[in-house]
Amino acid sequence: MGRAALHPVMALLLLAGALAACDSAPRAATPPEAEAAATPATRVFYQWVDEAGTVRFAEDLDEVPVSWRDRAGRVEVAAAPPRAAAASAPRVVVYTTSWCGWCRRTLAHLDRKGVSYENRDIEADPDASRELLRKTGSTAIPVLEIDGQLLRGYDPHAIDRLLAAAS
Repeated sequence: MGRAALHPVMALLLLAGALAACDSAPRAATPPEAEAAATPATRVFYQWVDEAGTVRFAEDLDEVPVSWRDRAGRVEVAAAPPRAAAASAPRVVVYTTSWCGWCRRTLAHLDRKGVSYENRDIEADPDASRELLRKTGSTAIPVLEIDGQLLRGYDPHAIDRLLAAAS
C-alpha cells in the first residue's frame, strides 16, 4: 500500500469506528501459523500511528516499524467480492486530508456505493497537493475526479450523477 493511498475497506473501517474494536493491547507479534488460519475471504491489516500522529495500515507485519510491531493493532476484514464489470468501472480519485470531516463523508459515500477509488491525502503526499493545486487552482478539499470530471466538496447527489454518467 502506498503512503497516500488508503484502501477503501480501511476507509470504511475508520469511518465506522471499527478500530475501537481492534486489539491495541501490547502483545507479541502474530505468528505466521495464525496468519494462515485466516480464511481465504479474510484480509489482515496491521494498524499503528506514525510520528506525525497519522493512523497507518499495512498488510504485512514486516511493513510496520519495528518499534510498533509488538503493539500494532490487528484488523481482519472480509475481502471485497470481485467487481463483475471492472472494465466499465469509472476511475475515481479523491483528494483529502485525514482530519477533514467532509472528506470522511465523501469516502464513506463511495464505500457504501461499492466504488473503487484512490485516496490521495494532500498533507501526507506533497505530490498530491501540487497535483490538486494544478488541477483546481486551490487545495480546498474534498475534491473528486471521476473519469476526468472534477467535483469540489461533498455532494452525494452530484457524486451519484457523475458516477452514473461515467459507467
